[in-house]
Amino acid sequence: QQHQQQQAPVIVLSQEELSRHALSIQKQAADGLMCLLRNIGAAYRLLSRYNCQGSIDGFLSLPQHQVETHFVLRSIAKAHFHANDYQASVRYFERVVATAPQLVQELEFYSTALWHLQREVQLSALAQELVGISRSKAASWCAVGNCFSLQKEHDAAIKFLSRAVQVEPECPYAYTLLGHEHIATEEMDRALGCYRNAIRISPRHYNAWYGIGLVLYKQEKFSHAEYHFRKALNIHPNSCILLCHIAVVQHALGKSNASLQTLSKALSLEPNNAMCRYNRASVYLDLAQPSTAL
Repeated sequence: QQHQQQQAPVIVLSQEELSRHALSIQKQAADGLMCLLRNIGAAYRLLSRYNCQGSIDGFLSLPQHQVETHFVLRSIAKAHFHANDYQASVRYFERVVATAPQLVQELEFYSTALWHLQREVQLSALAQELVGISRSKAASWCAVGNCFSLQKEHDAAIKFLSRAVQVEPECPYAYTLLGHEHIATEEMDRALGCYRNAIRISPRHYNAWYGIGLVLYKQEKFSHAEYHFRKALNIHPNSCILLCHIAVVQHALGKSNASLQTLSKALSLEPNNAMCRYNRASVYLDLAQPSTAL
């Protein structure tokens, strides 16, 4: 028996139909691209407002191949940094470096996260690596400065952080780190100058507003310190650390009940924050409530 092979019918499209089909494909591609850009923009907007968890959730909701890009990984690392989750921040910064080893942009936050975690060996290795890659970026010299700061060699740290602001004078975080080191060496006027330079470059740089508040607190100008801490908190409203410093100033001003309320709010954000718990115990001790303090 012979089987007749059937051929599939050939569909011939007119030029007009081909054009409409091509336009439909282009529209689908454009819509997909715009949706991706909207989602990235929304997550970045949350990060710029220091809604750290919302930003992290937004970036992680992107397609996996987008999550693995240098920009998205760096943004997630920064969000964890601003949320004081330095362990997670370091993990993402490690992926950032693995993704693009030659890019040092914003790695000053990476070195500071290592400083907070007291990872001296890893910080030293990062500093050497960044200086080897680029001597013209503030991030490289910030890493070196953080390395010496961790070793309590504050004069050397000031030297290298001064180099950071020299090679990249528009980097506000470099000025802030330099201000912190001047506080460590009791050079309060120089510290204030550094923080003010950071605010001049970036008025929403909450770290610098915090730094000015810290200087004023050490000078026992408590009302002015509270004002500057609140300026920082207005920028970063979910910062447990800023709330804790405001509470300390409130207690110094004799507003102990307000201080306890502020500390309760801080602990609602980070229930296991040791600094907040310690300061709350100190307030209760000063209120002659030793059992509650204990």
